[in-house]
Amino acid sequence: MRSVRCVQNFNHRRALIVSENCRALDRLEDSLSRLGMSVLHLPPENGEVVMDKDNLQTERDVLFLDGDLGIKVDVPRYPGLDLSMIPVVGMVGIEAPSRLGRLFSYGATAFIKKPVHAGTVFFSLFMAVNEYNQQLAWNLSLLEQNQRRRQRRYVIKAVLLLMKWHGLTDESAYEWLRQQSMCAQTSVEEFAKQLVEQAARQPQAMQPGRGAMVGQENALSITI
Repeated sequence: MRSVRCVQNFNHRRALIVSENCRALDRLEDSLSRLGMSVLHLPPENGEVVMDKDNLQTERDVLFLDGDLGIKVDVPRYPGLDLSMIPVVGMVGIEAPSRLGRLFSYGATAFIKKPVHAGTVFFSLFMAVNEYNQQLAWNLSLLEQNQRRRQRRYVIKAVLLLMKWHGLTDESAYEWLRQQSMCAQTSVEEFAKQLVEQAARQPQAMQPGRGAMVGQENALSITI
């Protein structure tokens, strides 16, 4: 997993506050403003809060979610992952297990007690953002590994094709794939997938003396 930079400066970030009583959170808003953050209140409408995922930015937005709300809150999920799209700070008034569990289900990685005290805002924000970034990096790394594992079958197929058409050994065929993937600035698995798919569309391209056609919009002609 790639190393994750620790975030300590929250200037130019945006706090999205979901609460039924926004007036009671003036101290929270003041503290966030001092940290250089803009604030946007998202009060419930018709008994629910629906967030527009197209307007959310993972590297900018932080959600402050009131755990005492008895309504549905639609917190968008990060594409392809079981993770909230942005960091979530759970605001806790009544420390009931059911309410804490609900905040966890929304993706809260830190909590702040109500009524909010100015001295606790930075700590909760720091924990929420950095813990979220760690979880996101870990999940993206796991997703990439799973995708590469599923694509390994293409490496086997590509090696067999190269052995069949060009008389290479398995080691020579794999080394050729590795070198060409580096030139194409992609993974061996992705390069092999493109090669196999191209061979399926144009079998003659894999025949001896004809080279291998690899690419999408701009095909790259490679002669072995």
